[in-house]
Amino acid sequence: MDVALMLLSLCGPGPGHAALAPLVAREAAPPPVTAALVCAVQHAICWQEDEWTEPQCQARARDFDASGKRWGFAPTQLFAMAINESDLRTKAMRQDRGALDIGLMAVRCKVGPGGRCVNKPVKGLTPAHLMRPALNIDKGAEILATLHGGSLSGYNGGPNAREHGYPEKVAAIMSALGGVEVRVKGKRMRELVKRIARAARS
Repeated sequence: MDVALMLLSLCGPGPGHAALAPLVAREAAPPPVTAALVCAVQHAICWQEDEWTEPQCQARARDFDASGKRWGFAPTQLFAMAINESDLRTKAMRQDRGALDIGLMAVRCKVGPGGRCVNKPVKGLTPAHLMRPALNIDKGAEILATLHGGSLSGYNGGPNAREHGYPEKVAAIMSALGGVEVRVKGKRMRELVKRIARAARS
């Protein structure tokens, strides 16, 4: 699921458009995912979900860090993917081709008998299980590592993902998490990047 393609309302009034800096995500080291950064970003972009508390932000920062270490990804990349996939909505759910894309990382569950997922690596879990943030983040990282060899294109949209710009969107969000606004396509993505960069600099 690529919610970045959907024109969604974000919390609070939207700022005007400004000139954007060149894409620099590949040149700059990603910032650490701290509780302060998680709270700042989630509060800036929250949509259909209450603002997270400080303990919730601390837990999510630990979750991204633990899953990043376990599966060999920068926590910032996992955080950026979650932003792009769900706007950090823990209870996000979307039906797509007979399956459900669930939670922060839009983890896919093909529901079988008894309401349990039948696809790996979430086989035997239920949609309710996958709404648990720590498990959802870890399963998203596991899917990226084991099913797609770390390829962002594979994680979202298969062979057509690059055409849809998914890796570039994640890179743009990673740059914004470092406080750097980047050039990105789409009104909704421009607004998202602007808000994240502003929040990260605050």
